[in-house]
Amino acid sequence: EHRKSATYYALTALGIPAFCIETSHDLPNLEAKVYQHNLVVNAFLNLFGVEFEQPGLTLGTPILSYLIVSVNKKLPLAIPNGQTLLVAPGADVEIVDVRANYERGIVIAVHGLDAFNPLRTPFTFNQKTTVTVRKDMFFMGHITIAPLPQGESFPRIVGDSRIVPLYEPISVSLPSGVPPKTLMAGASPTPESGRQTAKMPDSPPKAASNAVHAPAAITGFLLEVDGHVVEVKPKTTLSIAAGSMIKLIDFVTDGVSLPESVVMNLVGFVPKDIQRNTGDDRGFVVNTAKDLQTAYSVKGKSGVYAVQAEQGREVLTSCFLQFVQPKLASVTLRFKGNTKTVGAGKRIDIPAGATVEILEVSLAEGVTASNLRLTLGGHAVARALPQACIMRDIALNLAVFNGDVLAGKVTWAP
Repeated sequence: EHRKSATYYALTALGIPAFCIETSHDLPNLEAKVYQHNLVVNAFLNLFGVEFEQPGLTLGTPILSYLIVSVNKKLPLAIPNGQTLLVAPGADVEIVDVRANYERGIVIAVHGLDAFNPLRTPFTFNQKTTVTVRKDMFFMGHITIAPLPQGESFPRIVGDSRIVPLYEPISVSLPSGVPPKTLMAGASPTPESGRQTAKMPDSPPKAASNAVHAPAAITGFLLEVDGHVVEVKPKTTLSIAAGSMIKLIDFVTDGVSLPESVVMNLVGFVPKDIQRNTGDDRGFVVNTAKDLQTAYSVKGKSGVYAVQAEQGREVLTSCFLQFVQPKLASVTLRFKGNTKTVGAGKRIDIPAGATVEILEVSLAEGVTASNLRLTLGGHAVARALPQACIMRDIALNLAVFNGDVLAGKVTWAP
């Protein structure tokens, strides 16, 4: 009978050592049988030093980040939660998309409009209204749409945002030795880079149609970092922990509506799986651990990348993103009534079978990260702290990551 098994075939026909796990039919239920299988599989993995990850489950409070709104079919605007969009009466308004910490079950309502969930459904604006966003029965946030003052025609955003950015821009000069207009996009594409940096032309290019007299018109760059909206002022640098997920949203202007020829280019990033690269990187999610080409960073291998407002071959203005390696400082634990703080790379002895609470994870000063995740012995640990785990009878590494970037680890030993 065993000569007909897959393990026998693997060994004799393919030369691959194999094993089979069987559980007794006398076990009371499927859960008990699967549990016994897991014990054997984990024992083999530990024997060969293999660590694997499994996803945790964290359900956060539904929160609206911003709404993407188009007025008269122009380039969409990003309206953060709690802010007001001023629009000329009679304009056609369309809620293009919703940005929140959930993707499913989201419903919008435009007060005074007799339509269910009018997402991507244009309507004519005549009087002040509120757009509310819900996740199932939970209120997520809102924006207000109000008339522009008489005599004005360009849509603009007013009001204080209710979103508190996790990152504060640091005002700095342009990197030493890099003239302002050498970080340009629009070079002839190459198979490797697609669209990246080019040398300054010998003579300035001719002005494009609908030319923007920038940088005066552009007052900021609106980005999303790990789900949090932040504005970066021109010629400033935003420090971000490597491994974070970012998205370019839109420009912040002084009330001027920019022509479609103005694009936002993250130099060093080329979107994947697109038929035509327009040079506009807005809307693409960028994994900062692996989606950026180091050769196109400022000075190369510096960890600093330019985000540029471009029109044709002209760079109107720019800001900079500096990606900093996250470094674990310490982990604070509690077990058997004692609280211990363990430094990065250190080992702590914990009795087998003890319940261990992970109380706090601290990074080195100067680095802020909001995409942290933990693994213990290769198994994912839920992100919400404190978190209780059971110490096993083998040594385990508690590893701390920001996204896909390892910040450090501590070792638990029985």
